[in-house]
Amino acid sequence: MDPRFGENNIRRLLVCNNSTALQVTAKQVPEFTVVLVTVNSRVYGGSGGPVAIFSLADGASEIAIHKIGHTAFGLGDEYAYYDPNNDGNKRDRHPPIEPAQPNVTINANRNTLKWKNLVLEATPLPTMKNPDCSRVDNRPSQAPPGTVGLFEGANYFLCNAYLPEYDCKMRTLGMPFCNVCRQVILNCLGKV
Repeated sequence: MDPRFGENNIRRLLVCNNSTALQVTAKQVPEFTVVLVTVNSRVYGGSGGPVAIFSLADGASEIAIHKIGHTAFGLGDEYAYYDPNNDGNKRDRHPPIEPAQPNVTINANRNTLKWKNLVLEATPLPTMKNPDCSRVDNRPSQAPPGTVGLFEGANYFLCNAYLPEYDCKMRTLGMPFCNVCRQVILNCLGKV
């Protein structure tokens, strides 16, 4: 499978040879749904894509569930963890291109929002804006827990990209999936 850390100079990005993983799985388990590769390493890492991969670092089960969110359900990362001053990429403002993932957006229009059916009329949009696009906004939520709206700082960008709730498993390991991610998962499983 050729697992390796540090692709694209991102220390915790753990990848493998997706073609090999998919071919071996198809041969051994022809009716597979998702491929999840476990790497016997205590170094934190993982990735999602055609194949979900994770290491056996502390919190491995949480890492695995998060990565399955990417691979099985097409969910995007809801965090803005890059430091634009240190990674060589400008990550202060998201480009004006709508992300394909169902749980991140640049659209702040209530009528065309991907998850508009889950936003209460009284919820302001954006719900929480980052006051300084040069750093991650670590303030506590200004909305009650479970509020679905637009919280700025998602899809690896500090501003102009939104997640649906203040917190979610796609943002923070150990948290449950937010309402939008749960709806996506249930739709994929044919439960809605």
